[in-house]
Amino acid sequence: MKKRSIIIFSILILGLILFLTLRPEKDIELDTPEGEVELNIPEESDESTITFSNLHEKENFNAIHEANISTEERLEKSLNIYLNHVFVDVGYDWDGTIFVPIRSISESLNWAVRWIPERQMIQLAKENEEYYVAVVNLFGKAYIDIDTLEYSINLDTVFVSEGRMDIGTSNAIPWRHLDQKPKSLNFYINDMLMTKYAYEHENEIYVPTKILATSLGKVFRYNAEEGSVSIDGVEIDAILMDGIPYTNLASFEKVADLSPYHIRYDDLEKVKEGAVPVYKGTDTKKVALTFDDYIDEEVFPLLDVLDAHHVKGTFFIIGNTIDRNKDVLREIYRRGHIIANHTWEHLNNHSITEDEFRAQLISTQLVIQENIGILPNYYRPPGGFYNAKMLRIAKEVGLQTIMWSLNSNDALFDSKPAHIKETVLKGLANGSIIVMHTKRNSTIEALPEIIKRAKEKGYAFVTIDELINERSAMNETE
Repeated sequence: MKKRSIIIFSILILGLILFLTLRPEKDIELDTPEGEVELNIPEESDESTITFSNLHEKENFNAIHEANISTEERLEKSLNIYLNHVFVDVGYDWDGTIFVPIRSISESLNWAVRWIPERQMIQLAKENEEYYVAVVNLFGKAYIDIDTLEYSINLDTVFVSEGRMDIGTSNAIPWRHLDQKPKSLNFYINDMLMTKYAYEHENEIYVPTKILATSLGKVFRYNAEEGSVSIDGVEIDAILMDGIPYTNLASFEKVADLSPYHIRYDDLEKVKEGAVPVYKGTDTKKVALTFDDYIDEEVFPLLDVLDAHHVKGTFFIIGNTIDRNKDVLREIYRRGHIIANHTWEHLNNHSITEDEFRAQLISTQLVIQENIGILPNYYRPPGGFYNAKMLRIAKEVGLQTIMWSLNSNDALFDSKPAHIKETVLKGLANGSIIVMHTKRNSTIEALPEIIKRAKEKGYAFVTIDELINERSAMNETE
């Protein structure tokens, strides 16, 4: 096996993780907030002001806001990447060097891609070739500069124009194109808007193959060498429109059963409605514990702690963890906790297309509905990354975006129980939405005292449902 290592310097973007490292303020006591502060929320949130109860809440909001601004600035110079005329992903010009996502391009050219955590590198393997490359790990994706990738996997042509990169290989097989696009249609699954770009052609409804597959929790793959696409390893017929593979519903039915879903489409003009994220509840002594991320049997000790203290929480769950842990999901729900949406793959949604974002939400909605019979009402953006479009899209899918006013800092793997307790108890205020994470021993150790001391101060622990309903009731009376 031929081996070669190509090392490039990784770019560390510390500002994007600062929102997870808020320090507890030593001068804030549990019942002595600094005082209410009003701060203008950025225009894209559709809300003019937010009122803070203490300095921790203000710093929490500012950190999230600044991380979103930093991200959008970092991604401002983007390029749509087309591999043998098919759109595969988005790359970026960072300080004059173009970086591209290594996995989507390499796998489309039949390279095996494997992350080597102990070496902090990606392994590329194909036939008798093997390479190890250092990458920039950003937003849940591994990026590499295009020159290094071109050299590693022998790309034949790379052409960059304004906002676009075209990559070609000599063995590409031509696609069947539809050059004249019909009128676009809105396409819905279980009344959730999946795409505004479905089409009717020759009395058949065509939808973006990848988006429908991802929305149903299926694995989509593009084979750039053979000019084909597959779903869960089964090749499916597709035509190309504007660089996007489209499949008609009849062909899709051959690889995935659509009968459990209510499918509809229309050509109505969609009215863009603004949406507002919820950071906290009303000014009453009610607070909500929320838990993000993956689930498996390691969640049971957390559930036992909540049961022992008669507290119900809200769980924002990553969708692709559910199929392997259906019984865990059902048990969380059976114990009276709220189930909510944390997207399918926990990507930074600034780095994906609008339809890909819809699919991240819908796939999680559907797998939850399949297992507990209800569609979640709430969604939390991974890492707190959002913008106006994401808020609107989540609303179109039927989801209210829930943020947090109090970061427990338990996402830091070296965070000790004492630090978590101090952070939460010093930052606690009326209406606090507390963000914690599943599968953290430090969180489980810290929770009993947090709950006990908060209750001693008169706080009641409620679910997001109760906080939201109380907010709505107060808004109606104003």
